[in-house]
Amino acid sequence: MIENITQFLNLNFCIMKKLLFIAIIVFAGIISASAQSYTVEVNWDLSSVQWPNNSPTNGFGVWITIYDVANDDVLATNLESGYLSTTTDTYTFTNLQTLIENHCNDGTLNYEPEYNVYVSVKMGNSSTSVIYNSTKTTMTDIDCAQFSTGVATPTLLFP
Repeated sequence: MIENITQFLNLNFCIMKKLLFIAIIVFAGIISASAQSYTVEVNWDLSSVQWPNNSPTNGFGVWITIYDVANDDVLATNLESGYLSTTTDTYTFTNLQTLIENHCNDGTLNYEPEYNVYVSVKMGNSSTSVIYNSTKTTMTDIDCAQFSTGVATPTLLFP
């Protein structure tokens, strides 16, 4: 009888461990699926880049400004990425998540938010502060529904 109870408890323990493992995997998937919400991904084409010299301090920087046109409200002004290497061709502003999500859910706004997003990518030398070239884009009429799944710029080319 005690043997049967022990086997029953061992079986239930194994089932519980499997269920816990599955729950952790599902929860992790939910977190990673929502990780890109309320973000702006900036992409540029490395094949359009011509570096004037081969300096180890060459790199990229990305700047973003977000403006709610409908409510005349600036959410971010020239928020920057910091130094990015010469092999980097994308940067995601994940630090905007809380700011944009809170703004979208702000019940005191007069109008539904309608955002313009201004992005600039500059290539230069981080030690000399010389800018070699830059490219920019403006994305307009972005609403909260679009932001809730994350937005991305078209691939930017350097002239």
